[in-house]
Amino acid sequence: MSQDILERMMLTVEKVHWFSTYRVHHRVADHFGRGRAFLLGDAAHVHSPVGGQGMNTGIGDAINLAWKLAAVLQRRADATLLASYEPERIAFARRLVNTTDRAFTFASRDGALARYVRVDAMPLLMPRLMARASVKRYLFRTVSQTLIRYRGGPLAEGRAGRVRGGDRLPWVPADGGGEATTSRR
Repeated sequence: MSQDILERMMLTVEKVHWFSTYRVHHRVADHFGRGRAFLLGDAAHVHSPVGGQGMNTGIGDAINLAWKLAAVLQRRADATLLASYEPERIAFARRLVNTTDRAFTFASRDGALARYVRVDAMPLLMPRLMARASVKRYLFRTVSQTLIRYRGGPLAEGRAGRVRGGDRLPWVPADGGGEATTSRR
């Protein structure tokens, strides 16, 4: 940790029991599936921890692949269903890795402008932005990954009103009113 950061945070380090350097890197596998082998989570994509998206993305991969594997193994679907896993998940992984890499690069950049943005501008701007319901809603949907859709994907067919195949089911009012929630079945 640089002395400048320690001084700004008004910290004094007296003793270090263990130290390791974290090296940020980012990668997305060329393929998430080949034959009977599949990659998901950190085996398929790694990126900066900016935004805290790694675990959610890995869980999303697991859910997407698990129901398909179960359907094939239980003979409720043809093995060709498994081919939909990669195109549905790899596009999101590439977009996420690109976004987190850009955010980390910007946040960790050296120089007077970058320091001004981190130390002076963001502490003033973020509370104002976070006071807006629309900003909070957008950030929640982004971080929770509820904005992910597979519209146009290999399994996306049909439509029911505004909901099309590949869309996430919409939020609906609970018990005829109150807070909008999703079904918990």
